Amino acid sequence: MPSIIKSIDAILENHKNEKGIIHTHSIKIAESIYKKLQSKYKNRILIAFGSDRDKILKKHMTSKNPTVLLSPSMSEGVDLKGDLSKFQV
Repeated sequence: MPSIIKSIDAILENHKNEKGIIHTHSIKIAESIYKKLQSKYKNRILIAFGSDRDKILKKHMTSKNPTVLLSPSMSEGVDLKGDLSKFQV
């Protein structure tokens, strides 16, 4: 996990002004990544799963800030065209 966190941190730094998405295999992995990076990227990383998934997705889509979705459940039925996701992890 430490090398994954380091890689994600580097990607977020390279895309400071762009929206993106981080796909994970499980909620446990998403929560672990969030806990490690939340102090550095407080309002940028939006963790989305369960009953809050759609609310967080809408927040990402409507925000003027370069937010990043972090989720194990955004692989189907979500279209992040154009500026809504310039990068994926």
